Amino acid sequence: TFKPLDGRFRDFIAIPKANGYQSLHTVLFGPYGSPIEVQIRTEEMDLIAERGVAAHWTYKFGGDSPNSAQSRAHAWIVELIDSQRAAGSSLEFLDNVK
Repeated sequence: TFKPLDGRFRDFIAIPKANGYQSLHTVLFGPYGSPIEVQIRTEEMDLIAERGVAAHWTYKFGGDSPNSAQSRAHAWIVELIDSQRAAGSSLEFLDNVK
């Protein structure tokens, strides 16, 4: 189990995507031979992948004061993303945002 599937390895660390995304992607054979997609990245890479370059800037440089417009906007966007993930459908998300 957990042997790699030939030809299914992508190195976006050595050659990042145009938007700065970095990660290692591979597919392994899991228990009972079922394929499992694996993405390997650092905490910093994950932050960029999930929240974008602006979130990376805040992470790297320690962020702004909690009351700054930048911090409030960032907190609002994080809440919005979390709400979208928690919603059961696009319509539910739109109702929650209204």
